[in-house]
Amino acid sequence: GPCRYELRLKDVLTEAELEPLPFLISMEILEHFEDPTSFLKCLYRMLLKNGKAFITAAVNAPQFDHIYLYRNDQEILEQIRSVGFQVETVFHAYAYPPTRRIPVVPSIVAVMATK
Repeated sequence: GPCRYELRLKDVLTEAELEPLPFLISMEILEHFEDPTSFLKCLYRMLLKNGKAFITAAVNAPQFDHIYLYRNDQEILEQIRSVGFQVETVFHAYAYPPTRRIPVVPSIVAVMATK
């Protein structure tokens, strides 16, 4: 049958009671927080036991709205693991190929993690 979903507007950082979910997606949000670990703790709390989280973040992307600047994938993975997630799969993609003249380019890391 058709896929059904419900959208709810909530502040996961301040909401006391959040209904646990089997799956969640967080795409390029971490770099917009001064303390991404606090947000990751909220995501972890939102999941059911054995729930899955698909989390992406920008790396070496100093945009005006990026408050937290990740320099490498390892920083993101350490934060994700530090709140209790088990990292299953990691995918990295460059915005454009690095060159000898421009060795550091913006990229994205995508992580599938389990609670």
